[in-house]
Amino acid sequence: MTFIGMSTDQASAQAERIDTGAQQLEQLAEELGSAVARSSEFWIGADAEAFRAL
Repeated sequence: MTFIGMSTDQASAQAERIDTGAQQLEQLAEELGSAVARSSEFWIGADAEAFRAL
């Protein structure tokens, strides 16, 4: 007999890993945004403004 489908336990575990990864990415994006905003304290000029405008 051939198994067709998926293991719900494995699918749930994978969904949890994806959720955890998404939360980590959101945190890193916030930290990067803060670092870019703080760069105005020491990085000035047209290049700096263009970078921060992205």
